[in-house]
Amino acid sequence: MRKTIVLLTIVLAILAAPVFAEVTASGSVEFGFAYNADNYSEYADNEVDVNLGATVGEYTSIDANLSAAEDTSALDQVVYLDSMTLTQDITGALGMDAGFGLSATFGISSFEPMEYQAVAGYGDFEYDDDSSELTTYNLIEGDTIMSMASISLEDMVTIDVAVYEPGAEVMSDAMQFGINAYGTFGMVDASVSYLKIADKTSIFGLNAAAMPMEDLTVGAGVSSYNYDGDSITGFGVSASYTMDALTAGFAMTSATTSLDTDEEFGDVTNYAVNVNYMVSEAATVFAGVMIAGDGDGNVDTDLADTLGYEVGASYVLDGVTYSAGYTFDSDYTAVNGEFMDGADRAGNVFLKISASF
Repeated sequence: MRKTIVLLTIVLAILAAPVFAEVTASGSVEFGFAYNADNYSEYADNEVDVNLGATVGEYTSIDANLSAAEDTSALDQVVYLDSMTLTQDITGALGMDAGFGLSATFGISSFEPMEYQAVAGYGDFEYDDDSSELTTYNLIEGDTIMSMASISLEDMVTIDVAVYEPGAEVMSDAMQFGINAYGTFGMVDASVSYLKIADKTSIFGLNAAAMPMEDLTVGAGVSSYNYDGDSITGFGVSASYTMDALTAGFAMTSATTSLDTDEEFGDVTNYAVNVNYMVSEAATVFAGVMIAGDGDGNVDTDLADTLGYEVGASYVLDGVTYSAGYTFDSDYTAVNGEFMDGADRAGNVFLKISASF
């Protein structure tokens, strides 16, 4: 109840207060439906995301992000306040022009370092096994109170230093500390970050992307989760190439661990390829294939247990994108219902309707 009152107050303040010089709004809506004809299973999902922003002064702004999701425990639709921050350009407000900038951010947010390595065309070939993903910084949830200082140097490098109150997901009473330095160096965009959680847990991350030639973008990244002397390190590379109406993407992610397990390199390595072809300005056909390591220590893994694929087409009508096709355990563009036919995976046809503003 308290969160609902706070949420309504935020929305009304942003939309109704006449003192704000400018109010902006953006967001997205997505409906997905999947159907498995073998055992007549259905899956549907709605996602709504809204970003609200307002200027308090020439150098100060307020931003809020809201999302709607289904609360399965209450069997109801719930609106979540994912983040709300107040940001002020201090050097700008003071009228300083010293070759550097200083800004401060306060509010409710999560630690999300700048991410460059997920290059265009890569899609979201990601897996539930966190040890195989490069994005590992969602340990501090969005409902955590945060204070951050940002320093920009010569419009080239930005350094964010943030302190977070203890989050419920971290199971610690200690303050959390995060730092992220990022910027552009020649043709390379790079980000390095460090997150300290309590006394024994820390995460280090590094990722970069570059365009070595026209229409070709490459990316690479590594992240290491460390706890009391043990570590899990994920790393990967990705590439995207566009030639006229055709765009092709490739990605590989893998993980190593210092823990005493039977896993080998091939069991935790994922490969993905996707292709998009624009038939017209509105119509596109696409396909994706991925091979996922099972992470169970099986050296001779059957390809039938790890191969996923999808084919489909999309059409844009007055700003709304309609996508449909068939998928077998792949969610590059598809709505993957993750259906099972007994002990085996089962494919599904899907429909996705999405729009953003």
